[in-house]
Amino acid sequence: MKTAEPIKLHLACGTNVVKGKGWTNVDNNSDHNIKKGQLDLDWDLRKPLPYKDDSVDKIFHEHFIEHLPKAQGEAFLHDCYRVLEPGGSMRIGWPDTAKMIRAYVTHNKKYFNYVSKHVDGGMLFGTWDELLVDFLYSWQHRYGYTRKHLKQLLLHIGFKDAKYKKYRQSDYGFDIDARNDPATTYIEVIK
Repeated sequence: MKTAEPIKLHLACGTNVVKGKGWTNVDNNSDHNIKKGQLDLDWDLRKPLPYKDDSVDKIFHEHFIEHLPKAQGEAFLHDCYRVLEPGGSMRIGWPDTAKMIRAYVTHNKKYFNYVSKHVDGGMLFGTWDELLVDFLYSWQHRYGYTRKHLKQLLLHIGFKDAKYKKYRQSDYGFDIDARNDPATTYIEVIK
């Protein structure tokens, strides 16, 4: 019988620190933009998580996986699987490369207007071609995932019941999404 408080990890929380909901906010604050005392755990997520196997109830991370090179991203997801307890859930939000490609092909103005105002250093020409390359390489992105690719990887690792979800819609009680925008896709899985 489980009596301890559930362990809920908010990985790579950045400035979206969640207090009062039982989340452990984890980040290495490499951008130096998180106020002192806000983090519950200062941790480099390129290293294995400091939790025992099968010990964590929930994991949430948003706009992080794309900042890891391909092999590190896969290792990170394997480690999430390791620490999740059987039946534990994980929710991932990320900038979906397929959405960018569809927007590029169809010239989706809403998408362009949203992403272009967030480009590192602004846009010089304001063109779709510039936006496509900025999407791939700005914000210190190291690898891109489409929804099908990330789902395939998660299932390959051993996760199951992969479901795409909308902003703040969850089968497992996740309610801390910070990105309600046309670029972000969310997926939930269980171990």
